[in-house]
Amino acid sequence: MPVTCVMLYTAQTFTRDKYSFLVGIIMMTGHSGTVIAIAPLGAALDALGIKGVYYVLGITSLAIGLMLLAWRRYDPVLLEAKKDEEPVSLSRFISDISMGARLIYCSFPLLVIVLTWVTSSASISTLQGLWAVSWIQTTTNGSILSSRACATWISIGMVVGPLAGGLIVRKVGGSKKSFFIMCILTQLSWISWMMISFFGGSLELLGFSGFLTGFFSGAAFVFMGNAIRELTPARWTGTVIGLLNLLIYGFLVVFQWGTGLMLDLFPADPASGSYSQIGYQVGFWLILILQGLSFSLVSKVTSFSLQASHHDVR
Repeated sequence: MPVTCVMLYTAQTFTRDKYSFLVGIIMMTGHSGTVIAIAPLGAALDALGIKGVYYVLGITSLAIGLMLLAWRRYDPVLLEAKKDEEPVSLSRFISDISMGARLIYCSFPLLVIVLTWVTSSASISTLQGLWAVSWIQTTTNGSILSSRACATWISIGMVVGPLAGGLIVRKVGGSKKSFFIMCILTQLSWISWMMISFFGGSLELLGFSGFLTGFFSGAAFVFMGNAIRELTPARWTGTVIGLLNLLIYGFLVVFQWGTGLMLDLFPADPASGSYSQIGYQVGFWLILILQGLSFSLVSKVTSFSLQASHHDVR
C-alpha cells in the first residue's frame, strides 16, 4: 500500500522532466530499508529478540504514519481535488479495477512493462528478503555474521541502482534501447550470481555479484516506473500501479513458495544443516527463465510512449 500511494503521488505531482530522477531518489530511500533488514536487523534480533524487534518496528511505523497524517493537509493533490468528485463505492472500485486490467491487457507495451516489473521485483525480493543469507552460508560454509554482511551488498546495490537509473532515464527518457540494455545487464548480473554460487565462490565475489544484481535491478525499476507514467492516462495511473503491486506480491508469494519447494526436494547437508546448492540452483533458474522471457518481450515493443504505441493496442 505505501508503495502504491507514493508512486501515484509522484505521478500526479512531479513534472515529466523531473519525474524519473525524483522517483529514483524515492526508490533509493525506500530500498535503504533493505540494508537495515539484513545485518543490522540480524544483530537487533540477537540483542532484543523477536518480540523486542517487532515492538521497535511497530512504534516506528506508527510514528511515521502519524507524521504523514499530520502533513496530509499540505498534499497538493488533496488541495486541488474537486469537491464534486464521485464518492468511493464498491461498484466504483470494481469498475476501476476492471478498467485498469483492460488498460494493461489491451496495451502491449504496458503489459510488457508490468510483466518485466512483476518478475524482476519478485525475483530480487525472493533472493534478498528470504534466501540470500542461507544461500551464502551453503556456498561458502561461512558464519551467519559474515553471510549477513555479504547479503547486505545486494541491498546496497538496490539503494544505489535507482539513483543511477534516475540519472540515466533523465538523459535518455523512455528509450526502448536503453531499457532493453538495462534488462540484459540485470539478467547477466543474475547469471553471474548463479555461476559464482554454483562453483563455490568466495564471500568477496558473492558480495560483488550481489551488488551488481541489486544495482541493475534497482536501475531497471526506474525505467519501468517512467514507462508506466508515459503509457497510462493520468486518470488511471493509480489503478494501474495498484494492480501492478498486487501482481508483484502475488508473484512474490509464488516465487518464495516455489523456491522453498525446490529446496525441500533436495536433502540438506546433515553435517552443516545447510540447504542443498542444487535446490537453490533449480529454484532460481526457473525464476530466471520467467524473468528472461518477460525481458525478451521488450524487443517486440515499438515504443514506450503513449502517442507512439497506439498501433500496439490489442
